[in-house]
Order: sequence, then C-alpha cells, then structure tokens
Amino acid sequence: MLIWLSGAFLGFFVLGYLRALIEYLYGKLKGYSFFGLTHLFLFWKKDLYSETYPGKIRFSTCRISHLTPHVDMFRADATEEDLNNHNMVLFFIWFLCGTATGIPARVFFQGDYSISANFAAGILTGLTFVFLFGILSVNYGWRSQRIPLSGKTRSIRLLLQNRNLLLETPMPEFAVGEFGKASILEKIDYAVRYYQLAEIKNELTAMSLCASSMERLISPGLKPDLRSRLDSELFSFYSFRCKDPQKAMKHYQGSRKEIDSAMDPSGRRKLAYYSLYILSDKEAARSFTEQGIRGLSVSDPRIFPTITENEEKMLSYIKSILEEG
Repeated sequence: MLIWLSGAFLGFFVLGYLRALIEYLYGKLKGYSFFGLTHLFLFWKKDLYSETYPGKIRFSTCRISHLTPHVDMFRADATEEDLNNHNMVLFFIWFLCGTATGIPARVFFQGDYSISANFAAGILTGLTFVFLFGILSVNYGWRSQRIPLSGKTRSIRLLLQNRNLLLETPMPEFAVGEFGKASILEKIDYAVRYYQLAEIKNELTAMSLCASSMERLISPGLKPDLRSRLDSELFSFYSFRCKDPQKAMKHYQGSRKEIDSAMDPSGRRKLAYYSLYILSDKEAARSFTEQGIRGLSVSDPRIFPTITENEEKMLSYIKSILEEG
C-alpha cells in the first residue's frame, strides 16, 4: 500500500508540473505574461512593486489553495475568443499529458504484480486523478462562457477596459437573479468586478448592496484565495465608505497575510484607509499612501487604466487629508 501511495503521489506531481510547464510555454508563445505559480502552500510570484528588484520572482508560502500547480498568466488585450481558444488548448494539453504518461505505464506493467508494478500502478492512479481534475477544470472554463452571470461579469470588464464607454454607461443594477443561480466562483468574480465599477462611479448604494452580497459568500470552507478577494474589498468598504470598525477588523483579520502583501496602489490605498479611519494611525496611513503613489508608476498590465486613474485620484485625496491633519 505504501509503495502504491508513493507512486500515486509521484504521478500526481509529475503530470501536474508537466502540464504547468506546457501551459507556461504555450502562454508565452501567445504573448501572455507570467505572474506566478501556486501549488498547495507554495507560491512563486513576480514582484513588480519591489523597489530593489522589480519584476523578480519571489518565493513565499500561503494557505493551501490549489491541489495541482496553477500558473498565473495574463494578457491585457485577450478577447473572449482568445480565452475560448485558450481553454481548448488546455483541454488538449491535459489529454496529451495524460495519454503520453498514463497509457504506457499501464500497458508496460500489465499482469505484473511486483513492487515495481505496484509503484507504477500508483503512478497511473495519480496521473489519472490529475488528468480527470484537469478535464473538469477545462470543462468549467467552457461552461462558464455560457452562464448568464459570467456574461454580466464580462460586460463589466469591458466597461473597465474602455474609459469612454465607462463614462457614457450608467451604473447597471446588481444582477440579483443570475447571482442566485451561479456557482461560488462566478459570484465572487462578478461581485468584485461590480464593486470596482461602483467604486469608480462613486455609487455608494450599489457598493452597499454589493458588500452585503459579498459578506454572505464568506463561509468557513471558502478557499483562502477566494476569501481574500472578498475580505480585501470589504475591509476597505467598512474602513472608509461605511465606517464600521468591528466589521473592518473582522475582514482584515480574515485575510491579513494576503491584504498586507498587496503592494499595488489599490492594496496600499485600502491599508491607508484602515490605518487612518479605524486604527487612527496617521503615520502608517501616510506610509501606505506614499507606497501607493509610488506604485502608480509601475507598469502592471493586470490593472486597467480606468482603475489606475481612480487609484491616483483616491490616493491624492487621502494625501490631502493627511496633510491637512
């Protein structure tokens, strides 16, 4: 049994990292930029905001999230068709990796009950598990393109990408009906984007409704990387827009490590809010504000220009408040 389990773990890791490598190479070929790799509690991240070595890949640990290696690739001008094609290629990557590694091992050791055969059977089991997990993930990617709430999320993303369209389009209503029928991941994707749009348009009513919906999504079993996306917006909301020290502290503590490590302008701005309005620590708020302002000069393709413009405006506002005080 131990030999079989050893083989299963080996197969699990081998296929996972083989798939991640091929996905990385394919992404680079298509113009995507690499930003990180996450597996279990291990995390490699490109640190664009380092003052000493900007763009350097840094290693750290995180709360367990992805069972198989997850590659973070991004391309600012990727269209919906590009994403569909990307999912199709991922399907073939999973299929080829599973076939190329699993079938030869099964055929070669068929009918052999030795230690080596048990080990190979374990490897095959691990490969099969990762293969099936990958197929299900890619199937989810295809399926999400046809889900009504995902369509709403893409519409908001389009507004955030186009400044003129954003200014001309009134704030959409929160998609209550579609929201109730979607999966937890789809709900979080939509809620975070909707909140970002409402924040840029300074629509407090929409932000309040969205914040209430995000709070209801938080549960003890929610994956850390998903919870941190919600806590990041909520601790900011209750620090500044709707001041509630108890809730602000609760959401800050819920994802403290992820919030503290967010070095982009938005992450620093939110910590400045928290320091100034909840902790009454002007020195910390001033430090976070200056860090956020410096971060505005960093070229980060993951951040839409409309969001950068809003961050510049809000950081300038906090700075003026601190200077007056």
